[in-house]
Amino acid sequence: MAQSENINIGALEILEKLCLAGIKYIYLSEHSCEAIAPDYLKPYLHFAASGNPEKISLQGHDEYTVKFSFLQKIAETFNYHVTRGCFADFLQPDFNNRVQTALRLAAPQTDEQEILRQFIHDLYKYEYLVMKIPFEYLRKF
Repeated sequence: MAQSENINIGALEILEKLCLAGIKYIYLSEHSCEAIAPDYLKPYLHFAASGNPEKISLQGHDEYTVKFSFLQKIAETFNYHVTRGCFADFLQPDFNNRVQTALRLAAPQTDEQEILRQFIHDLYKYEYLVMKIPFEYLRKF
């Protein structure tokens, strides 16, 4: 970890606790600082993978995006098999004219366009991890 790098310690701690508890299946998802838009969507989606958790300012507190490569390493350290991806892996939008128009605009002109833009953005900005511990590593409680 770089000296000036942010870290979402809560995500790391909860995953470690789940792994230590021997939970057989774990699913996590959140905004990722490592997400990359596919090439065909780069004209529409304007985010780059900084690799450094980004601050999200909310009313009354701040949150940070998650560095999924750290979470993946934690799970693999505990012998979990990990599947990692973005929501668009299983929610494939129809890029019809209405969606393309909403994405092309510098600013949305309707509520529907704003919702479409945010939804498509999140399909690629959110990552997930599905973790499964092999039977031979399950603890006997």
